[in-house]
Amino acid sequence: KNRLDALDDIRNRRLQQLRNQDNDVFEAVLWLRENRNMFQKHVFEPVCLELNIKNMTFVNAIENILRNHLKTFICQTRDDYDILTRELLDKKKLRVNIIAPRPQELNLDNYSAPVPSSQLKQLGFNCYMLDAMDGPPALLAAMCSKASIHAIPVAENSSVDFQAIRESRKFKRYATSTTIYSVSYSRHTGEALDTATQLRPAQIFTASVDHEERARLIREVDKMRSTLEQNESQIRELTAEENSLRKVHQEYLSKRDTLNTARRELIMSLKRQEKQRIDLETQKKDLKRRLDEPSSEEEEEKIRQTLQRMAARRCKLTLDYLKLAKESQEQFSQLTITTLNRLQAYAELQATETECREKVRQLKDMEDRYAADRAKTLLDQAKEEYNTLPQEDVQEFQDLGKGVPLEQLEDMLAGETAKAALHYTPNQSVIEKYEQRQGEIKSAKDKVDVKEKKLNKIISEIEAVRGPWYARVSEVIEKISNEFSKSFAKIGCAGEVKLGEHEDYDKWCIEILVKFRDTEKLQKLTGQRQSGGERSVSTIMYLMALQSLSKVSFRVVDEINQGMDPRNERMVHSQLVETACEIGTAQYFLITPKLLPNLDYHERMKVLCIYNGEWLDEGVMKWGRYLENQQRSKTRRL
Repeated sequence: KNRLDALDDIRNRRLQQLRNQDNDVFEAVLWLRENRNMFQKHVFEPVCLELNIKNMTFVNAIENILRNHLKTFICQTRDDYDILTRELLDKKKLRVNIIAPRPQELNLDNYSAPVPSSQLKQLGFNCYMLDAMDGPPALLAAMCSKASIHAIPVAENSSVDFQAIRESRKFKRYATSTTIYSVSYSRHTGEALDTATQLRPAQIFTASVDHEERARLIREVDKMRSTLEQNESQIRELTAEENSLRKVHQEYLSKRDTLNTARRELIMSLKRQEKQRIDLETQKKDLKRRLDEPSSEEEEEKIRQTLQRMAARRCKLTLDYLKLAKESQEQFSQLTITTLNRLQAYAELQATETECREKVRQLKDMEDRYAADRAKTLLDQAKEEYNTLPQEDVQEFQDLGKGVPLEQLEDMLAGETAKAALHYTPNQSVIEKYEQRQGEIKSAKDKVDVKEKKLNKIISEIEAVRGPWYARVSEVIEKISNEFSKSFAKIGCAGEVKLGEHEDYDKWCIEILVKFRDTEKLQKLTGQRQSGGERSVSTIMYLMALQSLSKVSFRVVDEINQGMDPRNERMVHSQLVETACEIGTAQYFLITPKLLPNLDYHERMKVLCIYNGEWLDEGVMKWGRYLENQQRSKTRRL
């Protein structure tokens, strides 16, 4: 092997020359040497690496003749050709030449020389080009097929008999030491026409090896390769046989499992039959024992009494059930009446509270008016009495209050009032009315206090229910508003969603505020303030804001763009595409009879154009054929 490696050093030098001339071929050779186990038969490296020149005298002629085939890879089977082209051309994108001749083209025995080698000397030739080179038989046969090297004679010098060559009409091409001649014959006159091409110096076949030694080593390698191929074939056969046996073994295992299952079922069935047999024997014995026992009237009477007790018990239970059902119905009716009374009492409570507040206000107004009137009357009386006093009493009255504190004056007034009361007899009916009115006021205040306590309890209960519910509703509305505002901001507008509250819960609502122009403020979405297109935009934005709160498999949007102007339709379509194509969102179906040109599309979208009707024009192009044509045009441009 080391000696063959030494001989192959020339191949390595040639490979380095290939690297300088064509790097794709160099990389293809390296890949082939590392992946030969992928192929059924030996794949030949480029011709320039596989051939050796026996006689270096003819190296220029050989390299010029084989110039178009020196870098060609040769496969011996079509399957190997498909694998090699897929790996090198399709995957690695290398620009290399690969051929796979037919099997008969790879048999060297199928090619014969036009003139025996013994007659070549008479024409001035030394040998055929095939005789001047060495290589694998299949590769030489391929070159005979592609370059006709078995029919091209070569000469060491230019002293060949040109006239005899033309008259023999046996050769279409031949070569001397400096020139390659191509011979053609006129169809009309039969005259031979020679074309001479000057040989260029060889660049790759600049060195050769010991042909006999290398041939011997190659034969040994071929023999070992043949043995290896036989062993690999045997391994494949044994592997196939092993797979077949494994399959049979698996079938037997499956059958065994089936039989084991059937066996277990059969055993269970036998056990069940045995149990049934034992139960049957027990029942037979019990039946026989009962049949053997004499009949007794006492036993019959006992059974009859037992049946009567059971019937009486059933009747009692039935009556109890009817009684409980009646009581339940009465309690339900009472509950209904109580609920209605509670509602009526609550309504009366509210009416009474209103009435009490009104009475208290009226009482306060009356007390204020009474106090004002009483004070005015007393003031008038005091003025009248003051005017009727003599001058001495007036002077005494004025001197009486000088230098006396206010508290002392009040005490003096109280004492004088008490003295006056001893000489004044009040009106008894006025006092009774006053006391009666105070009693009514106290009773009304007590009722108000009781109803206020009930009202506060009811308000507390309402707040206990309303608190969590209101917080949850506000949280949901805030999420919807955030999504709604983001959607509107993306199209250069503004929007907000808020909760419309009212004293009556039946009048609560969702309020949508939108702004489509910078000069406007947020305005409530109504059927009169915004245009139809703006209402459609707001509606679809609101629906898309709701999607984060509802989990569904898919959503259908039907003709949402109808009635929109082009600007609004384009904005809605862009926002809808962005939202629907996000990862993790539900599938969207957008149904529309028309779309604007040059809209935004996403790679996760699929557009389906449906042709429907009683008649379709046969000239309508099939979309599949249209796409194939576009793909081919794109490939040709690349």
